[in-house]
Amino acid sequence: MVNNYCPECKVLCGEKFCWRCGKESVSAIVKCPHCEADVSVIGAFCGNCGKPIQEAIQEHLKRGRGGEKSGNAV
Repeated sequence: MVNNYCPECKVLCGEKFCWRCGKESVSAIVKCPHCEADVSVIGAFCGNCGKPIQEAIQEHLKRGRGGEKSGNAV
């Protein structure tokens, strides 16, 4: 079982595809752009350094949906 997230349903799912809508899920873990710690996509702040991570999460979800990477976000 993997730790994934469905950007469509906004739920954690343990498989490659969402159990709720059937669409492909993305990794539920993203790197904090400030300290490089692993953080959850359902958080708003890094648990390691306390800085905001919303921009990094948006970039991660955008790439997971097949979007282009923009800027320096992880």
